[in-house]
Amino acid sequence: MFSVGHKSIDHSFPAMIYQLRAAELVACLLQILVLYMEQEQIGFGNFLLPSLFLVGQGVIVFNRWYNEIDGRYDFQQIMSEKKDSHSKLQYAIGLFGGFILAVLVHMVAVDMHSGLSSFVFRFADYIAILSSAFCAAVESFEGAKAKYT
Repeated sequence: MFSVGHKSIDHSFPAMIYQLRAAELVACLLQILVLYMEQEQIGFGNFLLPSLFLVGQGVIVFNRWYNEIDGRYDFQQIMSEKKDSHSKLQYAIGLFGGFILAVLVHMVAVDMHSGLSSFVFRFADYIAILSSAFCAAVESFEGAKAKYT
C-alpha cells in the first residue's frame, strides 16, 4: 500500500488486473465507436473485419472483467499435464485471446482520413495492446510463480 496525502494506491494483484481489464475494455469500446463513426469513409469491407475482432475482444475482456476470472488458474490449467488439449485451448483463449485479437485489430485496421478519429483509434489501439499484453504477462507470471514455487 502506497499513500500520498489522502490518496492511496493499492498494488494488489486483483486490483491491478481489474484496472488493466477496465482500460482494455474502454479502449475496445472507443475503437468500436470510432470505426462506426468512420464507416462511410473507410467502406463496409474495411469496417467489418476489425469490428468483428473488436466485438470478440470485448466479449472476452468483459466476461473476464465482470466475472473477475483469475488468469493465474487459467495458466496453471494450461501447464497441467492432466488436461486434454481442448480444455487447454479454452484456457489459452481466455488468457491470451484479448491480446491476440488486439494485435489482429491493429494489423487489419485501415488508416482513417480524419486526423482526430485516426489519433483516437490508434491511441486506443495501443492502449488495448499494451493493457492486454501486460495483463496476460502478469497473470502468466503469477500463475507460474504459484505453480512452480
